[in-house]
Amino acid sequence: MAYQPVEPVLLALRFRTNEERQPYPTRTYAAPLPSGNYLELVPKPGMQHADEKTPAGVKVAVHSVHCLEDLQESLAGRGRRQVLELK
Repeated sequence: MAYQPVEPVLLALRFRTNEERQPYPTRTYAAPLPSGNYLELVPKPGMQHADEKTPAGVKVAVHSVHCLEDLQESLAGRGRRQVLELK
């Protein structure tokens, strides 16, 4: 079964949204990373990744997220991620 984080779990992990008018699960959530960047995701059914972005909003990596533990590891700076080549 595909992983879909529920809103109470996201909030407990320090994810926040500024799209309160959007219905869950179509809101975008973001949480700070130890690097100073942030992790962004939309918790749609079957989601498999979260984007790492700089404070300026530039996408620099994609984190593999298939379960709660993957999400926790990414937030701790130890997640499985693919760094993107910046152009």
